Amino acid sequence: MFNFSNLESLLTVKWNTLFKDYVPKDTSSLITKEDYQDILSGGLLSLISHVLLIIINIVLTSKISDSIVLSMSFINFIPIILTMIIIGYYINIYNKNLKTNGTINYVVLIITVIYTLCMIIYLIPWLRLFSKSFILTLLAIIFILSIILSNLFILSGVIGYGNIINEEYEEVHKDRIIHPNIEVTRIDINDVSDHSFKYCSRCGERNSKDSNVCSKCGNML
Repeated sequence: MFNFSNLESLLTVKWNTLFKDYVPKDTSSLITKEDYQDILSGGLLSLISHVLLIIINIVLTSKISDSIVLSMSFINFIPIILTMIIIGYYINIYNKNLKTNGTINYVVLIITVIYTLCMIIYLIPWLRLFSKSFILTLLAIIFILSIILSNLFILSGVIGYGNIINEEYEEVHKDRIIHPNIEVTRIDINDVSDHSFKYCSRCGERNSKDSNVCSKCGNML
């Protein structure tokens, strides 16, 4: 279920233009089984890791009462709820073969990137608790690293799905991408030329299409 080779795709991501590159498009695409499994694997690992981290928090709180890290343990309930919503959403679109334009996928991308950065920062204050409870602190750090890993799997699937949406968009709008200056407009009925008559270049008189001489001024048609 955990295909670690899929994480290699994150090495080729242009992180400086990440949010710009995966803006929702006007086309809809299906998520692949591989991207779905990455998101599902990451989501389940995240849920398990968060639950275990909360248990560690509860145990340590009974021993250490002056830690800012432990007093913030309630924050761990928020990502659990969000992760359950994310898992439910992707299970729904995958099982029902629903096409999307990537709007929710884009929101999940933003949330996952920001939360991953927060968890990396969250590691720092935990290092100060080693002197007070080495084993429990070590376990807590392992679970935090596990959450970061789960987020990477979610990112792999979300970005993979975003690539599919982008590819389909480029295929549909191929001509516009290759020739960006071309503007397509609807032709009005009055713009269509009428070739059933000949118009005199001198006086503008309408003549039949078989006429060679203008019936009004005698000009050669």
